[in-house]
Amino acid sequence: IMIGNDRYELQIGSSRSIFSNKDYIQALILSLAFSLLFFLIMKKLARQKKSDVVLDRKAIEDIESQLRTDDLTKLLNRRACQQDLKSLIKNYSLKKNLDDTNESNPSVHIVFIDLDGFKRINDTLGHSYGDTVLVEYGSRLKELLGNIEGISFYRLGGDEFTVIIDGHIKEDVKNIVESISYLTKEPFSLRKEKYYVTQSIGVAAYPNDAKNTET
Repeated sequence: IMIGNDRYELQIGSSRSIFSNKDYIQALILSLAFSLLFFLIMKKLARQKKSDVVLDRKAIEDIESQLRTDDLTKLLNRRACQQDLKSLIKNYSLKKNLDDTNESNPSVHIVFIDLDGFKRINDTLGHSYGDTVLVEYGSRLKELLGNIEGISFYRLGGDEFTVIIDGHIKEDVKNIVESISYLTKEPFSLRKEKYYVTQSIGVAAYPNDAKNTET
């Protein structure tokens, strides 16, 4: 090898070589070992980062679920009702011309429920017994409607509940509301005594009765 006016020789296996065959192989093995170690470290870091992203996403989903759940009855709450209803109306308006409405066609129905006589239980027995009635009513609602497709139910607050029925014709909605009306036929057991409450039920349909969630 010529560098300027000087000449240098490099012969593998020669006593005059800079590196012997053994030194070369050891250097190569060391280089490969470092490369493998670097690869494994980077792979572990990438996997850890992916795991962190999955955990963060799950944490966000858990928080969102808590924000949409009623603490007492564990039903969906008012926030969830507003979100779901807006989403349903938005999807419905995209699929169907609002001017082309027919009561026999499937649409979005909102059932409003108010428990009558609940205040009397709260005032005479105490709020803990009133809470028992709310939890029991929520359980009855879930048992009745929980397996029916297109139906969601919510506790808005106090003794107010709501059911959203999506994609069912008017006749089906009528039967569902009639079934809901029987939920308070059975009494509530409080202090080993039986107490009765009744329900006030109202139904609105979109888009026949309103064009948005505000009306």
